[in-house]
Amino acid sequence: PASATRSSSAIAEAANSSPASVVRFVNKLGFGNVREFHEAVRSGLEGMYRSPYETVAPASSEHDLIEAVIQAEATNVAATLNRLTPGSIRSLRTLFTQASSIAVMGGRFSHALAVYLHAHLRLIRSGTTIVHTADVADEIAHLGRGTLMVIFDFRRYDPQAEFAARYVKTRRGKVIVVTDIHVSPAAQHADHTLVAEVTGPHLVESYASIVALLDMIIGDLVATNG
Repeated sequence: PASATRSSSAIAEAANSSPASVVRFVNKLGFGNVREFHEAVRSGLEGMYRSPYETVAPASSEHDLIEAVIQAEATNVAATLNRLTPGSIRSLRTLFTQASSIAVMGGRFSHALAVYLHAHLRLIRSGTTIVHTADVADEIAHLGRGTLMVIFDFRRYDPQAEFAARYVKTRRGKVIVVTDIHVSPAAQHADHTLVAEVTGPHLVESYASIVALLDMIIGDLVATNG
């Protein structure tokens, strides 16, 4: 990503293109000029490496805390679900229904999301397992073609997530990555990446939007697969 902060000439040279093409590309992304694009990229990079604790602030009262959480969670859920399109919902449905087996994996805190998804999926179909981060290599060693792996990975990103996604793809499996707006490195190997808003007003991270996302996915699978 840091290469995007270079001059249009440098970007063009790296991309075997022309500075004019870089400018047109930046304009098509919605930026008025290359400088605005650079600022947006720098802001994104700063967000990737900023400590989550920088966003933590005490509420002035219990009432303000309740209101802040209500507003933040409503915004997170709406922003997360509004990223979906009818086409992406159909794509997710196809990945889940056509998989020969499904493996689900989360991290230190997001493991709870993996357990939640696994609990629902195992009622719908057989061949659904949960991968524990302590034994990732052993537990994914025999995953092969036709396997779908769902990975939850949020800052600070777990190297095991990227390893698992890359391995499953080399075995001709499919990968769905659920991550935050700064995007897990595992997403470079994903067939489908779901980006969720997880920033809370007084919490390090909030997964309410992801629970809503999973409820929608499970609801669609139940409603469309008799």
